[in-house]
Amino acid sequence: MNKIKKVLTYTLTGILLSASAIAQENLVAPFGLGVRVSPDGAGVNARYFFNDKINIEGQINTSGGTRGGSGKSTMYGVLLQYNMMIAGPELRFYMGGGFHAGMWQKDKDKGQYLGTNGLDGVAGVEYTFARVPFSISIDVKPSLNYISGVTYFPNNNLGFGIRYIFGGWASVPDPKDGRE
Repeated sequence: MNKIKKVLTYTLTGILLSASAIAQENLVAPFGLGVRVSPDGAGVNARYFFNDKINIEGQINTSGGTRGGSGKSTMYGVLLQYNMMIAGPELRFYMGGGFHAGMWQKDKDKGQYLGTNGLDGVAGVEYTFARVPFSISIDVKPSLNYISGVTYFPNNNLGFGIRYIFGGWASVPDPKDGRE
């Protein structure tokens, strides 16, 4: 199973790096690559904007488990998100949903890992800096797993992210050029 995880991780990383190089070269809609940390783990993510309202985000998250007894996990997820401007184009509220799949140690005392998949919701706030190609975000991402019935998935529910933005940002005016 570890070999499969490594192959998936390297494949996804290669695809993301290739897409970011294309986005930077052609100045297409922004593509961001970053990290998301939570009280119980961390991961990498990539976000691609189709336009200023709709984006897709891919995540690879790991967790060391929670205080409530949930064990370690490694999850791969995809989220479709809708963005709304709050105060100018730099500050956005986003919400959406998607799915995840991976391995979860449901009870850390038993040590048994289960293959799992499920649905995710997400809601958060993101600030994109106008002069530098970075954004920061904070979000909540509740999840349901489908293993032996429906179960709440407690890992990586609250996250703080920082992301490097490739390819420009059409919705955030550059203060230097005087355009709106």
